[in-house]
Amino acid sequence: MSEQNTTRLLQHIAVISEFCRLLGDIGKTKLQKLTYLLQEAQGASIGYSFRLHHYGPFSDELDDDLSVAEALGIVTIERDEDGYGFHLKPAPNANTKRLPNLGTTSSGISRLVSEFGQFDASSLEVIATVHYVAKQLKKPTANEVVKTVASLKPRYTRVYIQAVYDSLLASKHI
Repeated sequence: MSEQNTTRLLQHIAVISEFCRLLGDIGKTKLQKLTYLLQEAQGASIGYSFRLHHYGPFSDELDDDLSVAEALGIVTIERDEDGYGFHLKPAPNANTKRLPNLGTTSSGISRLVSEFGQFDASSLEVIATVHYVAKQLKKPTANEVVKTVASLKPRYTRVYIQAVYDSLLASKHI
């Protein structure tokens, strides 16, 4: 692995570690959506590629980085006893000293956790999907975004999707 790739991997693991440190117990889906919003809504320079997946924006590379973070003893990943996904937590005695300082990305993570950390994975799925669709469509109207997200996520009402869109617009995330 090149030095540049190693530096990038360590930065990614530092982001994962910081989310786990601030939230304690975070699921894989929630981490995916928060990382997406950090990069795409807040403009943090992380370098993940996201694609639309069943539960909204998803990065295969982030999923791979989770396994590396676990192997390095930075986080623990455990299946939920009731079958509802995974629990990611800071590993006991994790040695994060070798991880890079995230600088302004760290404060971005703190702001994001303050704004979105209380939402469950299902809510973040809609929030991130609304953002993703709004970003993918070129200068869309609110109705175009709501209609597209409603077709992708039929279990959510258009009223709810519209409220999410309005909230993201008001907070200048879209």
